Amino acid sequence: MPNKDPTQDIVLVVDDSRTMRLLLRKALEDSGFIVHEAENGEQAIELFSKIRPHVVLLDVEMQGMDGFTTCSQLRVLPEGGHVPILITTSHDDTVSINRAYEAGATDFQTKPVNWNLLGHRVRYLTRTGHDYLELQHSKFDLMKVQEQLQELNMQLEQRIEEATQQLKKAQKKLIASAKMNLLANLITGITQKVNIPLDICTETLHQFEESLEQITVAFNSNSLKKQNLEFFLQKVNKAVPLLQLNLQLSLQLIKSFKQIVVDQVTESRQKFILKDCLDEVFLHLQPAFQKHHINLVMHCPNDITVDSYPGTLSQIITILTMNSIVHGFEHTEAGTITIHVSVDSEQVTLSFSDNGKGIPTHHLENIFDIFFTTKQTEGYAGLGLYIAKNQITQIMDGNIQCESIEDHGATFILTFPLTVHFVHD
Repeated sequence: MPNKDPTQDIVLVVDDSRTMRLLLRKALEDSGFIVHEAENGEQAIELFSKIRPHVVLLDVEMQGMDGFTTCSQLRVLPEGGHVPILITTSHDDTVSINRAYEAGATDFQTKPVNWNLLGHRVRYLTRTGHDYLELQHSKFDLMKVQEQLQELNMQLEQRIEEATQQLKKAQKKLIASAKMNLLANLITGITQKVNIPLDICTETLHQFEESLEQITVAFNSNSLKKQNLEFFLQKVNKAVPLLQLNLQLSLQLIKSFKQIVVDQVTESRQKFILKDCLDEVFLHLQPAFQKHHINLVMHCPNDITVDSYPGTLSQIITILTMNSIVHGFEHTEAGTITIHVSVDSEQVTLSFSDNGKGIPTHHLENIFDIFFTTKQTEGYAGLGLYIAKNQITQIMDGNIQCESIEDHGATFILTFPLTVHFVHD
């Protein structure tokens, strides 16, 4: 058996003619191939797995197993599926040619053999075999790379999902913080508002206590005069209505503020008169209006009843108002906010406008994005309008849009159903 050179291709010659085998060996070795011989199909199949040839030259007419059957048997071997097989026969009829290719032959040649072309033909077949193997290896490598990419994609998707969940948690915390800031602003406003009637009550009581102490001393010393009693009664008649009026005002402010806070926290769904809801919101915003000299103009029918979330609506209106004060009326001494409400059979349209400096056109498409703000350096988080849009779409089943021309104010158009179509309670 010839020594195997890893740089040389191996050819298995299968022919029952010893003379033909010798001729084929001589021609192929002269062309640089290593040649192994088998005198029949059975021997070829047994030898194939041992030497693993790069090309098989197979005669058709042999004793025992013929070349067609041998070719079919070689093809089912583990390493036989891709090895080029050149069938040689003295027949050149169509039937023989078809049988050769049906048996799995790579190529077909008729006798007599062209010895000058044989080496080139076999060399072409070996190159074809090597190219096929390289293609299979490349395919295998590609499959491995695809598997690795798929695994990396799965890991990336998992990381993205984890990052998304963390971002959502962070967003919820920021939104919750923003909501608490809104409530804090309302608390500050209502505190200032309630302090006024309470201060009046306190001063009135203090004066009443002094008068009562004086009249008591006079009574105990039997020096009480009619005119002292009349003067005391006059003070009482003035103080009591004043106390009643201011205490009633304080109770009304606290009650309405309590309701708006409860609504914003619990998002309770209920039927309410829209005009009353808006009046309560702007009642609590009066301190801010007075501080910044803001005038309110409201056109809203008194008989619009809505089955929705008054706390959510109050929060949205508060956000829009503070947005106008902080951004729209920046560097101005006064401004006007106009509310216009219309209703059809199923939907409310609420227009919230200010005559401030407006919004640049290139910012309009981003104002409802989370964290978008032009005042980041001043500590603003850019959550107000994001919360407003989220609340009206997710809670009130509505929508919000903005129209603005720079230096000509901004208008926010809210639309929401008279009766919300899904329950959040």
